[in-house]
Amino acid sequence: MHKRRPFWFLRRRDIESEVDEELQLHLDMRAAQLQAEGLPAEEARKMAVRQFGDLEATRRYCRRQDDARENVMQRTLLFQDVVQDLRIAVRSLLRAPVLALTIVTSVGLGLGATAAIFSAVDAAVLRPLPYPQADTLVRIYTDAPPFKFPWSVADYLAFAEQQTQFEHSATYSNRAVSFHDGDSAELLQTRIVSWGFLSVLGITPVAGRDFTEQDGRVGAPLVAVASHAFWQQRLGGRSDAVGSPLRLDGAEYTLVGVLPPSNGPLERRFDLFLIQQFTPPLRKGPFFLSVIARLPRGAHPSAATSELRAINRGLFPMWQSSYQDDSASWNMEDLRTNLLGDVSTLAGLALTAVALVWLIACTNASNLLVGRATGRLPDLAIRTALGASRGRLLRYLLAESAVLAAASAVVGLGIAWVGMRLLEAYAGEYFPRTDEIQFDAVTIGSMSALALSSALLFGLLPALHATRRPTRGARLASRTTTGGRSARRLRRGLVAAQFAIATPLLIVAVLLVTSLQRLKDVDLGFDTTRVLTGSVRLPMVQYSDVARARGFWDELKRQLEAVPGVASVAFADGLAPDNVSNVNNFELERRPTPTGQPQPLAPWVAVTPEYVGTLGLTLLEGRFLDDRDAVEENELSVVVDRAWARRFFPNTSAVGERLRGGGCTTCPWTTVVGVVSDVKYAGLDQPEWHRLHIARWKVFALRRDQDGRRSAQARGAARAGGPAARAGGPADRRGDDGHARRSGPGPATVVVGTGGRLCHRSAAPVGDRHLRRDGLLRAAASQGDLHSHGSRWQSHRCGAARHRPGHGRGGPRDRHRPGTRGGHDAFHVQPAVRRRCRGLLGLCDCRRAALRRRPGRLRSTGIARHALVAGGCPAKRVTRRHLGRHRSPQRRCRRQQRLRRSRRVRTPLQDS
Repeated sequence: MHKRRPFWFLRRRDIESEVDEELQLHLDMRAAQLQAEGLPAEEARKMAVRQFGDLEATRRYCRRQDDARENVMQRTLLFQDVVQDLRIAVRSLLRAPVLALTIVTSVGLGLGATAAIFSAVDAAVLRPLPYPQADTLVRIYTDAPPFKFPWSVADYLAFAEQQTQFEHSATYSNRAVSFHDGDSAELLQTRIVSWGFLSVLGITPVAGRDFTEQDGRVGAPLVAVASHAFWQQRLGGRSDAVGSPLRLDGAEYTLVGVLPPSNGPLERRFDLFLIQQFTPPLRKGPFFLSVIARLPRGAHPSAATSELRAINRGLFPMWQSSYQDDSASWNMEDLRTNLLGDVSTLAGLALTAVALVWLIACTNASNLLVGRATGRLPDLAIRTALGASRGRLLRYLLAESAVLAAASAVVGLGIAWVGMRLLEAYAGEYFPRTDEIQFDAVTIGSMSALALSSALLFGLLPALHATRRPTRGARLASRTTTGGRSARRLRRGLVAAQFAIATPLLIVAVLLVTSLQRLKDVDLGFDTTRVLTGSVRLPMVQYSDVARARGFWDELKRQLEAVPGVASVAFADGLAPDNVSNVNNFELERRPTPTGQPQPLAPWVAVTPEYVGTLGLTLLEGRFLDDRDAVEENELSVVVDRAWARRFFPNTSAVGERLRGGGCTTCPWTTVVGVVSDVKYAGLDQPEWHRLHIARWKVFALRRDQDGRRSAQARGAARAGGPAARAGGPADRRGDDGHARRSGPGPATVVVGTGGRLCHRSAAPVGDRHLRRDGLLRAAASQGDLHSHGSRWQSHRCGAARHRPGHGRGGPRDRHRPGTRGGHDAFHVQPAVRRRCRGLLGLCDCRRAALRRRPGRLRSTGIARHALVAGGCPAKRVTRRHLGRHRSPQRRCRRQQRLRRSRRVRTPLQDS
């Protein structure tokens, strides 16, 4: 009797009974032979058993052989059946190319997006840092809630002398330097590091040597270590380049080593690493050093934290005259956690969003396959009648899903590769470690797992539904194309699932668009129309003399003002909305900070007297800075904004109040001489941050008309700048993406336009390709790390330029043209909208005409409303006339006869 297995691929013959029957036959034959020789029947039976040997061992051996043969046969048959099913599935899908292409494209898009985001999350969040024993690396900082800021030289020297809980420690800070190779100048991004930086990270140079303690002593020759990319591209990969001199910012450095090609997040995107030589500090600040350290293997972090706080408590009385915040303490955190920041939340949201898109694609594919399976019910009924089991039908239908999933995976791999390259190129500013995104085995493995899951998600439910009652379903399919009530319920459920999954995405998309709209409508506090910004970096070695640097800025200002169309020129060391190089603490004379509380912080922006007129700031009280405030022998003056005045003097006037910055108790007092309107300096998404404007003649400013040729003249004047400019370093050139680009030989300044229209195309020279069209003032200067208490003024200077009203295409004469609002609107989006929506709005010319006539800015809600009206009304008429009504054959016939009599056969598109 054969034992039946629950699944067809597990059914086998009862091997044990067959083996017993075979062995019994041999015993009977031998017993009969012995009985024929004259032995009694009982004796012959026993003799046959003795001659046969161990019957049980023979039985087990035969059972194993038969079992192995059966397994081989079953696997062979299964493989042949699967290959046959796949071939049939491919031929069947080729006969339905629209269905196959729809499923492959939609599911492949979901697979590719999910795989690309997963690769970015794996590189940034899941993968450990590419350093030896990366879990022992920590970042040390000063903790003054709610602020965390770097260390000063005084902090690090005391820590390096007294600490006992760390194996190694090092500091680093960033600086842009000009590199001269004799023929051209180039702006390089460098990292100023202490001598133990590479040893802390466990990096060994591939050529040359590491920094030594002797290199970090004051007065030692300046040395540098180059990145592998800089060594290959600028030095030709020559072995004799090690030991050669490098001229950086006018100073002579010696190249002593080259880093390996694979870099981690702390050394990636930097060309050179320059040695830091600490001189004995005279005060507590400035705070600009980022500190990293390595704990011994097995050390407890709490002991190291306790030691840090003990050193800080002992250090505080020594520098109390220049730093009074006794509530600040030293703290540390894991380096990986410090580098990630809030990226884990962002990564989780992005991965969830693309996963929902993938689920929507799978649900849509499942809905399409339900309809396809409904039309194939007669075929399945015939197979069932011929003896096919439900499992066999399931395998047959799942083969189609496997083919579709495999094709979707191939498409998804291509989309994932493109997505990874886009993330690597454009997401580095917002997402860490994008350079480590790789198209490797992890990506292929995740894609394979997603493809297998996709095949089950969109293929299993239609297959189970179609094979439940194929004979009854075939009868229903012969009467209707929808497959009966159960099929309709299933498809409605799938549509409901799509809406349920899409609803969170739509909500998030609406919130995102709303946030972007609010950011676009943020008031910067000044007029951005016809304003240009630029930056110039002066080599510290050549311009260490204040008189020479001031002469450079005076000559640059004179040449810029001589350009036709330039109305005013002003200089500043910081620009809105997010470029501030100096954030410093201060103490009010009449309102001293209570004991145990940190002193307030504020951005200090050094400006020239023309700054208020160039940016269009409003003077609310007092006066603005003038020429007398720029004289260093006079008492220091400062102009504050309205937010600062409201916070510290809500009921009285802030004019005449005095303050002292940087925690210095012996420095002279600074007097508030005026109050101006608020300007965004902390970013568009941050609330108003009180700030102070002080007078310095060390900084750069300009204003132009809309003529592109005049812009080129202003650029040329800024580049020329007299002999002083030609002796300076290269310009920091930035394009529309905001990333710095390397400048070629010669230019010392680049002026970047910010006030032009979004779709403006002028007859400007090639240099105008870097004009910005976002209508916002953004920084073009290379930022340093001196952004906390007591920061020194930076050597680079940002500029702002404004155009003379009435010149060019943005003057008062253009105030009634589409896209302008009184000549002051920097956004002109209607041409771009019309070009992108022309195909959509082609169904409704009246709406397109209304869109063309509408003045002012076009909000995203307006675009959506026009699109819905223009496309929704004709679509509603088409579907109502041709898809929504189920007319009887008689009504359709009568209608066709009327159309023939009128000799006009209308199409759905013509009806719209």
